[in-house]
Amino acid sequence: MWRYLVTFNNVFNVIFTKIKKRDDLNLELTNVTYINNKRTILDGINLNFKGCCNGILGPNGSGKSTLLKIATGIINPTSGAVKVGSRDLNSITRDDLSKLITYIPQDRENISGFTVFEYVELGRYPYREIFGSTSQKSKVIIDECLHTVGLNDRSEDLVNHLSGGEMQILRIARALAQKTKIILFDEPTSNLDLRNSKKISDIISHLSELGALTLIASHDIRFINQVCDNVALIKSGKLFKVGTPNQVINNKNIIDAYDLSYDFKEVF
Repeated sequence: MWRYLVTFNNVFNVIFTKIKKRDDLNLELTNVTYINNKRTILDGINLNFKGCCNGILGPNGSGKSTLLKIATGIINPTSGAVKVGSRDLNSITRDDLSKLITYIPQDRENISGFTVFEYVELGRYPYREIFGSTSQKSKVIIDECLHTVGLNDRSEDLVNHLSGGEMQILRIARALAQKTKIILFDEPTSNLDLRNSKKISDIISHLSELGALTLIASHDIRFINQVCDNVALIKSGKLFKVGTPNQVINNKNIIDAYDLSYDFKEVF
C-alpha cells in the first residue's frame, strides 16, 4: 500500500494541494426530477456534495446510477438544476467539464482493441496536444497511474485479457490520469474480490484525504459505511435520509429503505 500511495502523491500533489485551499468545490443538485417513459426515476432531489467522500446508497432501481449520470451531464434532468461550484453544469463546455468531473460507470465498454496503456491514455484526452498527440508529461502520468493501481506490468496487454476485477481497477487508473477534482464511481466494488475491493477503498479514501470530491453510488452497505464521510439514502427515486454514516446507516433506516422484514444490522 505504501508504494502506490507514494506514487499517488507524485501524480496528484499539485492539483490536490490547490483543492484544499478552495471553498467552492461542491456539486449541487437542486430539485432534480427525471422522468423516463412516464416513469419517475428521480423525484425532487436536493443534495449538495462537498469536497470529501460522499455515498449514495439504496436498493437496485432506486435511481442511484441515474443520479450520477445527471450529476456528470450524461443525461439532463427533466426539471431542476445541477451546479459545479457556482457554475451551472449546462454552461460548461464538454472539454472543460472533462477537466472537472470524471465518471466511472459500472458497465464494461467495448474496447477490446486497446492495450492497457492506451485505455488509460483516454483519460489524458482533455489535455491532448496539437494534432491530438500525447505529451511526454501525459505518458509519465499514465505510467504512474498504472503503478498506483498495480497494473504497470500489464501495460502492453490487451484489455480483453484482463479479469473483471482488473478491468475495474483499470477504470480507476484512467480516472486518476484524467486528474479531475470530482470523481464519480458507479458500483466500484461490484464483482470484486476482497483484495481489489480493499485497493479501491484505499484509493478513494486517499483521494478524499487530499481534498477531492468523490461520489459513490452503491448498494454495498458495508463499503459505503467504511469509506464515506456523508451518505444519502434513496428509496424509489426520493431522498430518504441524509447525514453521516452513523446517522443514516442503522437498522431502522435500512429496513425501511430496502423494505426488509428482518434485522439487518449484522451487515454494517
